[in-house]
Amino acid sequence: MCAVDPQREAPIDAAHRIQVNQEFYYVADDAAKARFLAEPHRYTGKLTDPVTLKRFQPEASSLRRTYGGRQFYLESSESAARFDADPRTYGTPRTGMRKKP
Repeated sequence: MCAVDPQREAPIDAAHRIQVNQEFYYVADDAAKARFLAEPHRYTGKLTDPVTLKRFQPEASSLRRTYGGRQFYLESSESAARFDADPRTYGTPRTGMRKKP
């Protein structure tokens, strides 16, 4: 299913894949990809902050960073500061499960 237009099928391949934070999204075509990339927050739903690992709903005003060719939304200025101080750590996927609070 296309992240931009759920009525359409999206090929499951690298050309149609977009990664925001640690989540993957698939789009039907180049036009849908351009729409998604222009306003990712409209299509992502909740994301995981790469610093705190908390789930949050990004908005147009949410803080964003780019690292390794990927966009990252951050839930707070504190998360953004920590990300800026060490983007390699927070911009690289972590494995394993986290404990429930």
